[in-house]
Amino acid sequence: MDQPPVAAVDRRMEFLGAYIQKSLKLKAEKWSRIMATEEYKATVMRFLERPSPNLLVIIVTPAAQLVPSNGFPLSQLKSKGVYFIKKESQPVCKATPGESVIVGDLSPKIIDQLASLVDEILVPLLSNTQNHSQWPAVIAKDVHKHVHSLRSTVYQVKGQVNGQTVLPMPVGIERVGEVEKMVTESNGELCDLYLKSGIEGVIMKWAAQINDVLVNDSSEKIVNPVPSVEIEFWCQRLRNLHYIYNQLREPNVRSMASILEKTNSAYYVCFKNIFRNVVIALAEAKDIYLHLTPLKRHIAMLEETDFSECIPLLAPVMHVVCLIWATCKSYDQVKLITLLKQICNLLILEAKKFLDPTTLFHSDIDEAMQRVDLCIRTLKQFMCLFKIYKLNLTRFFKDREATLWNFDTNLVFERFLAFLERLQTIQWFFNTVLEFSK
Repeated sequence: MDQPPVAAVDRRMEFLGAYIQKSLKLKAEKWSRIMATEEYKATVMRFLERPSPNLLVIIVTPAAQLVPSNGFPLSQLKSKGVYFIKKESQPVCKATPGESVIVGDLSPKIIDQLASLVDEILVPLLSNTQNHSQWPAVIAKDVHKHVHSLRSTVYQVKGQVNGQTVLPMPVGIERVGEVEKMVTESNGELCDLYLKSGIEGVIMKWAAQINDVLVNDSSEKIVNPVPSVEIEFWCQRLRNLHYIYNQLREPNVRSMASILEKTNSAYYVCFKNIFRNVVIALAEAKDIYLHLTPLKRHIAMLEETDFSECIPLLAPVMHVVCLIWATCKSYDQVKLITLLKQICNLLILEAKKFLDPTTLFHSDIDEAMQRVDLCIRTLKQFMCLFKIYKLNLTRFFKDREATLWNFDTNLVFERFLAFLERLQTIQWFFNTVLEFSK
């Protein structure tokens, strides 16, 4: 009797599976499970059988499952992963798969991994004069400039990911102390013009970068933000401005400023303006974050407490807001309006959670009516507290003239009042239903 044919072993699958198990320290069954899922198997086979895609990435999800992908970004990458890249745009060779692909490990912090690659491999290779001793001087200089630019860009992106503004340095920054000494000794007559031009170029980049930081607003990218967003914004802003300030005070940067000053560069004024603006913004951020910090605890309590029990928490919130207004010199009416609107947004958000719109019209009408009534009463109580504290602002100012709230209250309560009106419409509807049910 004829034996059934034995399926040929695909060496490519063995190669992928062996590397994944070894690198990620997983059992063979994890890889087998990928190949048992049609969608995942199709992703792997597409990489192996077709000229494109050229990339296969295997990651481990938080649930300890392997997931293949043919591209970036990898939103599920929370731990180590592996990648396979084809050397040529053609199917992976079945006989010798290891010679057809480049393999490697993928860090969960891809930007950090890229920065290490640039720092430890690309920059030393391309900056070493022995590697391009036979190149024309112009080409060698241009390559050095582009390598420096790549390194600066990677560090800027890495900084942005970490919420920090990294200021790029000019090509030849390692010689800035030597050039400063030369400029000082010659009273500004002798200078490395190439380095000076590089310094002037980065000053313009700094001006643009720092301006973006200074004009950034807490509610810019978020719809209907809450107070915790404002507090976190000022915390991050303070940390970032500290980081910028420390960079501007580094010895190399001081030497750069000295070169600009002693050579009568027009960019020295720009540098002074940058430094002054950073110092002013840093002082403002310190002042505001210091005064907002006590509010953090009250906002957290408001978020954690059931909405039916939050009326006693509203007065302390308004009390702290008034103290911020009276004692924080950097807090103007625009910032106050923003904060009050965010408190309103938080109350609306908590009211929605309490009402649960998905079940409001399906639950018992008496229970739903009680929930709506309580929300209306709570929101009206907040408006009442706002008016009381507004009229009694003078008691928060000691030994100086009080600055009153003279802004239009609609700027604060426009969305709040619209939400309250909607609740009152629902209240009227429920009352009507109850009348008809009698």
